[in-house]
Amino acid sequence: MLDLIILAVLLAGLIVGAKRGFIVQMMHIVSFIVALIVAYIYYKPLAQKFVFWVPYPGVTDSGNLG
Repeated sequence: MLDLIILAVLLAGLIVGAKRGFIVQMMHIVSFIVALIVAYIYYKPLAQKFVFWVPYPGVTDSGNLG
């Protein structure tokens, strides 16, 4: 399944790259891959910081959210 996804991304990049130009398209693909890697590495530390910014509603003794 992962192979098909990678193949689809590369094929789409090939089609768009024929219109844009090889160098520009390679820069877009590389920046996309770098963004995925950075997001994978830093999503847990950032998620812990966002927990304090986004309050979750608590349940009161009466069963109401509040």
